[in-house]
Formats: sequence, C-alpha cells, structure tokens
Amino acid sequence: MNIAFVYSSLRKGGAERVISSLANYFVSNDQVNIITLDNYDSEYELAPGVKHLKLDVSGKSVSLMDKFRSIRTQIARIAETVAAMQPDVIVAFGQIADQIPDYQVHIYGVGDEQEMLEGLANELKIGDRVRFWGLCDRISDVLCRNRIFVLTSESEGMPNGLIEAMACGCACIASDCDFGPSELIREGENGVLFPVGDVDRLASALLEMATDRGKAERIARNAQKINDTLSIERIANQYHDYIEMIAQRGRE
Repeated sequence: MNIAFVYSSLRKGGAERVISSLANYFVSNDQVNIITLDNYDSEYELAPGVKHLKLDVSGKSVSLMDKFRSIRTQIARIAETVAAMQPDVIVAFGQIADQIPDYQVHIYGVGDEQEMLEGLANELKIGDRVRFWGLCDRISDVLCRNRIFVLTSESEGMPNGLIEAMACGCACIASDCDFGPSELIREGENGVLFPVGDVDRLASALLEMATDRGKAERIARNAQKINDTLSIERIANQYHDYIEMIAQRGRE
C-alpha cells in the first residue's frame, strides 16, 4: 500500500514526531511518503525508504488555499516554541522549595517568556534551583532521569510530553485542561490532576510527590503501563487498519 502524510513541516513538535514515528513503522511493509509545505529537512530521524518531499510553498500565498497553508505553517512554528512556559510551576515550587531542599525544577523548551520566568525565579529566591535547558533532542533520556513531571498547560490536544513522561516512569502531575490529561490520568492511580491555574493545588501535589516516595513510586509504576496501551505497534496498527479501510472504500 502507498501511504502519504501531508503536513506543514517536520520540524520540532508533537505531531511531527508522531508522523515520523508512524512513517518509520509503516515503511517496513508499505511505500511511505511525507509531504511537507516548507523546505526544511526533518528534525526527526526517518528510516531508510521513507521519502520526504518538500514543496517549499509556505509563505508564497497566491490563492486562498495557499494563504491557508501559509497560516497553518506559521501556527505550527509558533507551537514549537510553546513548551511549559507557564509561571505556575515556578510559583508553586517557590511555595514549597524550603521543604524539599534536594529538588530542582528543570524546564525544557524555548519561548519569548524565558527572561520573565528567570526573573520570577530570582524574585522568589529560587533562581539557583530553576534551570532552563532550551530545546532537547533526546527528551526521553532526560525524563527517565527525573522523578516528577509537571504539565501546566491551559489547553492541549493529546499531550505527547505527558505520555512520554508516563512511559518513562515519572510521577506525573498535570493540569486538568481540555483536552488529553484526564483521558490519560486516573486520579491518584497513575498520576495527579489539578485545576488549570490553581497554583496552591499544584504546590500541594508537588510536595506530596516529593515527600511521599511510596505513593510517587506506585503512581510511576502504574503510569508505565501506558507503554502497553499506547505502544507504537498497537497505535500504528490501528492507524494502518483505518487507512486500509478508507482505501478499500475508495476502490469500491
């Protein structure tokens, strides 16, 4: 079967990573093409046999459709820079930092608000315990070295970062935003949810995960079960079955 993925870009982003992973999985049995609207190389490794066709049409709007594509590309690029740039986790950590002196906050991603966040951390006198690392090519390695993961988003689609943290065995704390976290986390069993923007609840959850090691380890073990329910084999096969069903309808 011939499979073509069409997307704005294969630069950094959750959807881009999913597309690359699916393409790499499918290519062992199918012909796979990824068509992007920009002219950038993929920032994710593509398996031999996956063809990446770059149309280089973003920003060259000559029709309504081209304008739409250009806007999609811009939105995708903006999305790349939004990575946990909320002040909630810094303010929450500032409330409890004295009670957990061995802990630090590590923030990954880039964004225009970094300077403000660094200033906030210094103002709360925790600047030496909040680290900003920028973009990271091997975030799964980082997650596996840490005990607690925090997602403070105001909205999500299906948060890949949270999924990866659960798969790596982190005790995960996530805002109960639309959409995604509540579909992944069973409260108190494989993670903890807090209301969006509720810094006090976030601080309480952080303190509990940091001081109640038994509960944190139980939650982390349960979280790792997501490796079975959302494995690449299981999800890719579901996608493949759906693509085959659509292709069959087209032939009828």
